[in-house]
Amino acid sequence: MTSKSKYIIGGIGIVVAGVVIGVLILSPSNTQENVIDNVSETTEQVVKTNIVQDKIAAENPINLFLENFNDNDYKMNVEGVMGGVSPLYFEKGSIVRLGDPKNEPNEKYIILKNGSIFFVYAGDKQFTEMSDSQGRGKTLVESFQVASPIDQLIKDTGDNTIVWEDTGDGHFISQQFSAPLSLGSTQEDLIEIKILTNQSTHLIDEMWIRFDGIGNWEDAAKMTYTLIDDMDEIKQFPFDFSKREIK
Repeated sequence: MTSKSKYIIGGIGIVVAGVVIGVLILSPSNTQENVIDNVSETTEQVVKTNIVQDKIAAENPINLFLENFNDNDYKMNVEGVMGGVSPLYFEKGSIVRLGDPKNEPNEKYIILKNGSIFFVYAGDKQFTEMSDSQGRGKTLVESFQVASPIDQLIKDTGDNTIVWEDTGDGHFISQQFSAPLSLGSTQEDLIEIKILTNQSTHLIDEMWIRFDGIGNWEDAAKMTYTLIDDMDEIKQFPFDFSKREIK
C-alpha cells in the first residue's frame, strides 16, 4: 500500500508501469511478449493522438487575429480573386468605408457613420444618404460586412464550421467542410482553406483554397494592412459636396 501511494503521487504513468511489471513477473514468456507489444502499441497511439490534439487545440488563429484587429484602426488592401472593393477601412474591427475617391462621374466610395450610408461621388462633388437600419440600407450594410474575405472566416470559425490545424510557421489549414460554391448559391462543395498569419501581429496575410482535398492550393486573397491614426478624417468627405436625391 505504501509503495502504491508513492507511485500515485509520482504520476499515473508510473502506476501503469508498475502494474505491467507485476504482470510480467507472474506471466509465462509468451504472455510477456504480448503484454510488451500491447503496451508499445498503446503508447504509440497515445503519443500520436496527443500530437494531433495539440495541433488542433493550439491557439485559434482567428481569435489571435481579432485581438489585434479589434484594438486598432486599419486600412486593408485586398488583392486576388476575393479582392472586390479595395481598400477597406476598419475602425476597431467594424467596416466604416469602402473604396477611395476617384474623380470620375458615377464612380463612388462608401462611408458608414452615424447610422447612415453615404455614397460619395467625388467626380461630380455629390453624395447620397440612406439609413443603415432598415430596408435596402440594412441589406447593403450586411453585404458590406462580407466585402472583406476575413469576415466569413470569423463567422464560420465562431460557428465551429471551420476548425483550424496549426501546420507551423504561421500557417493554418482548416478541416474539410461544406460551403456554397458562390455567394447565394445552394450548391455546395467540400473545400479547405489555408491561411498565413503574421507571427508578430497575428494578422492574416494570405489565403488559399482547395476543393475536395486534392490538387494544388489556389490563390484566394492577399491582404496588406496600414494603421490609421485619424479615423475621423477617413470618414469625412468635402463639405462643399451637394446632396443628391436617391431615385
